[in-house]
Amino acid sequence: MKRWKRVIGIVLAVTIAASLCGCGDKKRFKPKGKETVVLTANLKSSGASSKTPGDIFKKAYAEFTIGLFRELRKTGAEFVSPYSMYSVLAVAMNGAGGETLSEMQNVLGLSGNELNEYMKTFSDRYSKSEVVTVADSVWINSPYRKTIQQDFLQDVSDFYKADVISADFNDRKTADDMNAWVKAKSLGRIEDMISPEELDALTVMVLFNCLTFDGKWAKKFEKDSTTEELFHKDDGTTRTVKMMHGKAESYCETDDYVCVDKQYKDGFLFRAFLPKEGTADQLLEKLDADLLLVPGTYDGGAYLDMPRISLVSLEMNMTEALKALGMEKAFSKENAEFPKLSTVECYLEKVSQKTYLVVDEEGTKASSASKGLFGTKSMDSTPHHVTLDRSFVYGIYDAESRIPLFIGIYQ
Repeated sequence: MKRWKRVIGIVLAVTIAASLCGCGDKKRFKPKGKETVVLTANLKSSGASSKTPGDIFKKAYAEFTIGLFRELRKTGAEFVSPYSMYSVLAVAMNGAGGETLSEMQNVLGLSGNELNEYMKTFSDRYSKSEVVTVADSVWINSPYRKTIQQDFLQDVSDFYKADVISADFNDRKTADDMNAWVKAKSLGRIEDMISPEELDALTVMVLFNCLTFDGKWAKKFEKDSTTEELFHKDDGTTRTVKMMHGKAESYCETDDYVCVDKQYKDGFLFRAFLPKEGTADQLLEKLDADLLLVPGTYDGGAYLDMPRISLVSLEMNMTEALKALGMEKAFSKENAEFPKLSTVECYLEKVSQKTYLVVDEEGTKASSASKGLFGTKSMDSTPHHVTLDRSFVYGIYDAESRIPLFIGIYQ
């Protein structure tokens, strides 16, 4: 009888914009576990190439974003990070084979090698940025260290700059080390991501990813202009919100919605889609990958009324959403194939995510923590006025690549 081994992959993506501390500190942690050893120095760069994300990547990523968020809305999710989940699945795909690999490629829209090269471009760019940083780590349970495929570790090191760490998962301090790594890479905002009880003798590996974004509005909302206004909920009732007032740099309009872009400093933006009729969920069904990337023909700027946003999500299990998108075998104990990850049989047991968001007059603080469990087996005039006083779709975008790092519905 086979004894399936468990691989816990925890991927943490934290996006923080306009943080009051304004720091981009790429902190290091000091492990406390007796057998915790950083192996990264043993993985010399193999000169992996990168590829500038073009239309093929953007379309694939946008389709994944729309598909994932639509599925997650069925469970009530309000704010998610498609970049976080896309990144962890991209890492996991380096270990997949057979039909499992085919399904993952279909859902992510790209082959493994090509996707690695695109993701390396983001990793290289963000590693040099004072606004956005990205960090990955691969934690190997020391008894399984020799079962992990060297090519898998080389790829995650080359393309994702991952820290590779070996530790004794039976040592309770290993969970402390993992949490310390996450806390350091998330600028101290995410704590207690894993408990010692989640680690045992059948756990082969844990994966983490941290994405931090710390920016400010290019043109901030003035605090003394903020007023209390009514927000119209989808059920016909109203609630009082703190409504901020200011300028958005870009405006466009279609038959279904008006869209505004408000710029952050240093190449990022906040985009809101306000439906002309119906709810934000109804609009989400009409949006496609192309509109998510290029919402329409811009017509100057707009005067924008936007509520402060503050939310903390419960843990969102994304397993069923990904199965609905066509990624089924990766989650099957009997049929999953990850031969390029480990010589022991592995399957993806669960993926989930938590998010945090605050949008105020200074900018935006957003964070997303994703967990995956593997089992073995500027304008002077503003001709338009947009008031976000009813449900709307929004995202936090990388303006250079035009992809949303986060997407949400405010209602």
